Amino acid sequence: MTDLVTRDFTAPAADGYPLSMRLVSAAQPRIAVLVSSGTGFPKGFYERFARYLAGRGAAVLTYDFRGIAGSRPDDLKGSTIDYPDWGRLDMPAALDAL
Repeated sequence: MTDLVTRDFTAPAADGYPLSMRLVSAAQPRIAVLVSSGTGFPKGFYERFARYLAGRGAAVLTYDFRGIAGSRPDDLKGSTIDYPDWGRLDMPAALDAL
């Protein structure tokens, strides 16, 4: 397995909502992989899969959709989070970050 680089960061969606992301990458990646979580799963659920792919030459980005884990607001009461936002705003932001 190659040396892996891991970086946690926050990136904004088009509407400015902050999304928690993690990039796990080979030192010299040959391919990029975006992992969009299943409904309600945090990005950490895919950590072993991301490390496996990165160990074989990939740069792998996992992220938390708005309202989930690291992308959850302090107070969900009064939140206007809507599932279509995940595809319309969160996925494109993750792709841009990758």
